[in-house]
Amino acid sequence: MDIWTLVAVYILIFLSLANLFIKPILFAKRMAGKVLKKLLRVRVPENQKKGVERLYTPIWVIIGLWAFFKLKDASLLGAVFGLLAFRSGANITRLLVYSSHDGKILKEMAEGRVLGILEKAVRISLILEAAFPFAMLLAYKTLSAVTISHGSVGKFLLELWVAGAIFGLVFGYLIAKDNRGLLLEDSVEALTFMIALKGKQKAEKAKERIKFRAP
Repeated sequence: MDIWTLVAVYILIFLSLANLFIKPILFAKRMAGKVLKKLLRVRVPENQKKGVERLYTPIWVIIGLWAFFKLKDASLLGAVFGLLAFRSGANITRLLVYSSHDGKILKEMAEGRVLGILEKAVRISLILEAAFPFAMLLAYKTLSAVTISHGSVGKFLLELWVAGAIFGLVFGYLIAKDNRGLLLEDSVEALTFMIALKGKQKAEKAKERIKFRAP
């Protein structure tokens, strides 16, 4: 195992540990958002294509498992990359499409003063997802030396990641098209914005009532 593969393994370990700690935090944030939504009676524009979106996870899991079993006899490291490569590519492009869509929706609602809201919500996820292809590129030279029936492991993984990126882009576009809801609706950041917007609207109505009553 050369130095690049060793670094790639450490990055994979880092990604796994990061996901292990971050997933419960993200889950807790989503649950907190749902509780706050009910307590404060804040209406968030809902994703109108939730039924179609549920297909996303089964698709990447099936393709990931197929890649894992295809590569496990040739390279265990390659098999681990294979399990996650398609998902990593898909997550990056889908998240970019979702954040762009939600940014447009919130911009319309806030008259153009809100683009920073989604940046905070998306930044950590993008950094973690971007670290995966970086690790794969570090190990590419070694993995390319390992052959499978139709070429090298490295080439197969690169093609799998690109296919995932294309899939995420198309899937994200189909979900975002003609969808007036927030696709990242469970984020606390989006909820915070909606609460602030609701407060602003109430304040403006109060000012109008005061002006109307003034002699």
